[in-house]
Amino acid sequence: MTGREGFPAAVLLRAVEPLEGMATMRRRRGGVADRLLAAGPARLTQALGIGRKHNGHRLSDPPLWIEEGEPVPRRRQLAGPRVGIREAVDWKLRFSVRDSAYVSGSRPARLAR
Repeated sequence: MTGREGFPAAVLLRAVEPLEGMATMRRRRGGVADRLLAAGPARLTQALGIGRKHNGHRLSDPPLWIEEGEPVPRRRQLAGPRVGIREAVDWKLRFSVRDSAYVSGSRPARLAR
């Protein structure tokens, strides 16, 4: 949950590091390099087989779900400005993992605080 019910809030996942299901992702993405399987919102949804039929789907329920993973050490956490916006451009709300080959686009350069 990103906010209280009725309040418009969301999290945009721009990329993920695939850990399971690589063969399926490779098939869906047409043989691109592994680091590009899910690097960017469109690639990510294609690799995971996410489409319009999933609008409104609860991410705690199969077939799509998000589960807690291993914590990222603070020294590897980065925060930077969001991409493709005109308002609140100085807000550090784009988070990534330092030195990850799976981050899409330009990488935030500052350590998260």
